[in-house]
Amino acid sequence: FKLGKGDMDAKKPKKQRASKKAAESSIVIQRAVRTYNAVKEKEKRKRLFAKKTNIANELLQTERLYVSNITILHSTFLEPLTRSAEEILSKEPELLNSLQQLASILKVIISYHNILLERLEVTVGKSWAINTKLGKIFSEMSSYLKSYTQYVTHYQPTLRMLKNNRENEALTALLGNLKTNECKGKGMKDFLIMPIQRIPRYNMMLSDLLQKTWPGHCDFIDLLEASAQIKEICEHVEQMSDKAAKLEKKMEIVQKLHISRKHRWSFSLTAPHCYFMWEDDCKAELTSSLKEGEICIPAHIFAFSDVILICEASRKHTYRTRSYILLDEVTCMEKMAINGEDSFFVRSRSSDVKLVPTKDTGKLFFDNLNTFSRSREEVLPEDSPAGDRRTVRIRKKTERGQGPAPARLSRNMSLKNLKSAFAPMHSHAPRRNSSASNLHSKPKLSRRASISKIKRSFSSDSNNLIPG
Repeated sequence: FKLGKGDMDAKKPKKQRASKKAAESSIVIQRAVRTYNAVKEKEKRKRLFAKKTNIANELLQTERLYVSNITILHSTFLEPLTRSAEEILSKEPELLNSLQQLASILKVIISYHNILLERLEVTVGKSWAINTKLGKIFSEMSSYLKSYTQYVTHYQPTLRMLKNNRENEALTALLGNLKTNECKGKGMKDFLIMPIQRIPRYNMMLSDLLQKTWPGHCDFIDLLEASAQIKEICEHVEQMSDKAAKLEKKMEIVQKLHISRKHRWSFSLTAPHCYFMWEDDCKAELTSSLKEGEICIPAHIFAFSDVILICEASRKHTYRTRSYILLDEVTCMEKMAINGEDSFFVRSRSSDVKLVPTKDTGKLFFDNLNTFSRSREEVLPEDSPAGDRRTVRIRKKTERGQGPAPARLSRNMSLKNLKSAFAPMHSHAPRRNSSASNLHSKPKLSRRASISKIKRSFSSDSNNLIPG
């Protein structure tokens, strides 16, 4: 006689039967939770994939439009312009050279983007699926996108020279005749800026694609690497663009400045290391060591990387320089409030300046001046008095294999220090104590030797020379 399963369970204690039922119910609950989470994750991935599909389609459509626009820029404007504008731009060789450089760089960019567009047409347009990979395409093309830095460096000078040649009727007529129906009312300047805007667009769309891709996806790692590479290139291009824009701004300011003959500058604004930072209006009180004395003027400030120009507006949108502050010569810079009016005092070797900004730009003005003052470093030698402070420019770290920059000699260095610095090294050869050498050698006279010592030295030498 055999007992059934139900009979065997009936024979077990009640506690064991209750624990078994609890375990079975927990397994059922866990299975239901896992099923719910799986369904929820599947629905989430469906939504993510739908958004990712929209981004991929937008990427493909914008790439088609971009390749079409830069092809129009090259074939409709730059190439015909460089061929037929040699006579028109005979007096502007820099503009002609810049246009030729842009045309050659753009030709290389077009070839890269044609390859990218072909791969996107196959990947997104024909074989798009949930497991499609896009990150590898951009990680392989990221190295070619660095050619945009060359385009950026020539873009700003070209715009400036085109702006300066607005009165050239022949050039204006030629640019108007080059327009076709494909341009849709856009001019050459509208097309020239498109490559500058494209790299940030890639960065934005790749970051969106990465957000819509879950970590377990086969394309997640490639998209992560591609997004990091494109972001680095985008930052580099933006830095180059900002640098080129500041350089062009500097050249524009130089053309507007009227430099007084009595101001003999020891610096050059056209130097490569000098770049424009900011400008603002303010009220300036100048106490100069020159003949001007103390003056108070409504001023316009131009701040560069190593100098601040204090100018006064004149006619025809030009500025007359009244004073300047070299960064290397600044000894004190601080903000103070006098009679409820915020002011910024700058003291240098040549002048003392009190700058009072306008109410609208007060905070921005002080932030810019603080940024300017942070590029200084106060140096106090250990063996110098407490009041003998001087301000020097912070030097960049020397490259590997190069020594530190040579220190400048101070004007207050004494003659004694100079003599000790340039004194000859003592020879390590043994001394010769032979009498012959002593007899034929002339006595070395010291400046501080007394007359009695000189007499004794000559008398002793003469006694040695008398024959026995």
